[in-house]
Amino acid sequence: VGKFRSQDDRADAELRQLLGNDSADNETSLTGSLPWRRQRKDIGRVSLGNVRNDGTNGNLTDADDEILESLVKTATKIPSTRTAPRERKRTRHADRKSLRRTLRNGLSEEERKHLATFIKGY
Repeated sequence: VGKFRSQDDRADAELRQLLGNDSADNETSLTGSLPWRRQRKDIGRVSLGNVRNDGTNGNLTDADDEILESLVKTATKIPSTRTAPRERKRTRHADRKSLRRTLRNGLSEEERKHLATFIKGY
């Protein structure tokens, strides 16, 4: 590892050495000292379009094909329209009076007994 302009360049060079790529590859992969400005030279490159046109399916398996088909179906699926609007959720005790209002208005004797048995059981 020689002199480099930045820490990122040093890390890239160490990684290339670890992976087995020499500094000859360095010229084809980096131009300049900024790591986000990487550009590759077009010498000896094969486009992805030419690789896929040979009639084979590459490394895709049947499971990959099934996953791709399900993704396409999900993405192109037309959302179902609802025939009836969704009902709002209501509280279970919406029809009960509040306790304060009940106590303010007073309870009948029967209601007092019922409430007393309810409180004892609670």
